[in-house]
Amino acid sequence: MFPALGLFRSITCPEYPGCHRSSCLYSHEVTEEHIAKKRKVEATRSRQETERAPIAQISKYATSTQVRPVAKGHAGPAAAYDIRPSAAKLPSNLSTTAEAKPAYRNIISGVSETKMKPTATISNRSSTGSNLSHSVPVPVLQAKSTTGGPPMILPDLKSQVPQKVRQMTVTRMYEQFLRIYKPLDEHMLLAFQDSEKQERKIHETSVNQAGYKQTAAGVLGRLKKRLPSEDKDDIGIDGEWTDKKSQQKTGMRSKLQQYVLTEEQLAKMNYPLADALEIPQSIDSSVGIERKCDRCTKAFIVKDILTKQDMELCRYHHGRIRKVKVHGEYERLYYCCNSPPESLGCTTGPHVYKDETIEALAKRIPFSSVKPVSGASKDVRQIIALDCEMAYTTAGMELVRISAIDEFNETIIDELVLPQHMVVDLNSRYSGIQTLRGAKYNLQDIHLMLSKFMDEQTILAGHGLENDLKALRIVHPNVVDTVALYPHPNGLPYRHGLRFLANKYLQRFIQDSSEGHDSFEDAKTSLDLIKLKVEKGKQFGSN
Repeated sequence: MFPALGLFRSITCPEYPGCHRSSCLYSHEVTEEHIAKKRKVEATRSRQETERAPIAQISKYATSTQVRPVAKGHAGPAAAYDIRPSAAKLPSNLSTTAEAKPAYRNIISGVSETKMKPTATISNRSSTGSNLSHSVPVPVLQAKSTTGGPPMILPDLKSQVPQKVRQMTVTRMYEQFLRIYKPLDEHMLLAFQDSEKQERKIHETSVNQAGYKQTAAGVLGRLKKRLPSEDKDDIGIDGEWTDKKSQQKTGMRSKLQQYVLTEEQLAKMNYPLADALEIPQSIDSSVGIERKCDRCTKAFIVKDILTKQDMELCRYHHGRIRKVKVHGEYERLYYCCNSPPESLGCTTGPHVYKDETIEALAKRIPFSSVKPVSGASKDVRQIIALDCEMAYTTAGMELVRISAIDEFNETIIDELVLPQHMVVDLNSRYSGIQTLRGAKYNLQDIHLMLSKFMDEQTILAGHGLENDLKALRIVHPNVVDTVALYPHPNGLPYRHGLRFLANKYLQRFIQDSSEGHDSFEDAKTSLDLIKLKVEKGKQFGSN
C-alpha cells in the first residue's frame, strides 16, 4: 500500500455521519457548508416525493385509462403513446416489480400487442426510514404502427418460422391489402389490420417453415387477383372475404339467358352448328386454283408469291353504294368516291377471295368446340364479349387478331394471330392491322387460351358473331348477338352496323379512324349494348 497523501481531507465525507470505514480518506468534521448542502438535498427530495404520488395514492384518484398518441399522424414502424391511468384501480399493497407489472397490464388491456418497459421508479420513504420502491412500466409504450407501414413481427422463440421470413410475408401482404383498400377512406388502417390478421392465421395453421411458405404463396397469389374494394363491405382476409362480383355472375347470366339465340336463329344467321364438327379437312391449299375475286368479282388464279403487277390487278370501290340526292333527284353512288355503279374502281390491289359456306371453311381448317382445361374452373367466365379481325390469305380469310373481355370489362385476350397460310392482303382498311410483326400465337394457341376462360355454359357476345366464330373455327351453342337484339326494320339479311348502334344508343363514335377498326373497341361496344338492352328491357331497340 502507498501512504495516504491527505488530498481528500478538505472534502467532507459524502456518507457522514453514517460512514463506518476505519480509515476514511474524507474529512469527518461537520461544517456549515456540509449542513447547508444536506438541507438542500433533503428539500429537493421532499419536493420530488410530493410531486410523485405513490401507487397507494394513485388508486384513490384513478377513474379511467386513456391512451393518447403523442404525435398525430405519426407514420413509422412504431408509435409512442402516453398512458395515463385514470379508470382502473391499482392495488395499494404492491411491493415488488413482479406484482406491479400484471396489475398495470390490466389497466391498459385496451391496447393490444404493445411492448412495455419500466422507465420510472416511485420511491416512498416509510416512517421507519426504509425505502419502498415500485417499478412501474408507465411512461413509454411502443406499439406497431397502424397509420403507415406494415406490421412489425416481434421475435418468438417458439416459432418454427424465422422472424425475417414472417416480416417479409406480412410486408408483401400489407402491400396487396393497401392496393385493394385504396379506394376506401381508412385504407391504411384496414390494410394494417388485415395483413397482420392474415399472416397470423397462416402462421397458426402451418406446421413448419415449408408449409408456411407454401400457404403464404397461395394467399398472395389470390390477393393479387383481387380487384380494388368498392365499399366497406368489400373487405376481409383470404378465406373469409367473399367475391361480390362472383355472386353477381349468375344473376347476369340468368338475365341474358332470354336473349341467347335459338338453334333456328343460329341457322338463319349462318352460324356454324354442331354438324360442322363432323366435316374433315380435305383441302390444304388453293394455290393454282381459279377463284372469283371478292372485290371486283373477276376470276383469277390463286398465287402464293405475288409480283408487282399482281398487286395492282384488282380495281375496285372499297365503299358501298348509297342513294345521294343530286339536283333534286336521288342517284346511286359509291360513297368512297361518289362515282356511279358502272364506273371503274377507285382503288387497286391484289385479287382476293373468301369461302362463304361452312362446309368449304371446314374442309380447309376444321371446326372444333372449346372445352375447359383441367384446373381452370376458377377462371371460367360467364360472359365473354369478343371481336376478331381477318385478313386475306391463299386459303381465303383467316384470323389475324382477337380481342376478348368479360362482363366486367377485364381483358382476357388481345393478341395478333399468325395465319396458317400465306398472307395476300392484311385488309388494313378494315382490320386496322399494318403488320403481323410481334405475333406469337397461331389458331391452336388461341383455342387453348380460350379454353382457360370458357366452357359450354359460357355466353359468347358480339356483333355479327357468326363471322368471328367462322374465323375462330369454333362451334358454340350459347350466343348473344347485338344484330338480333337491335334488329333492322326490314329484317334479315338486313342489319344495323355496330357504328350506327353505338352512335344511336350509346352516343359513342367508333370506327371513325382512317387506320381501320379496333377489335377491342368493338368488343367493348357490343358488351355495352347488351348491358343496355338488359337494363332497359326486351322491347328496347326493337323498333
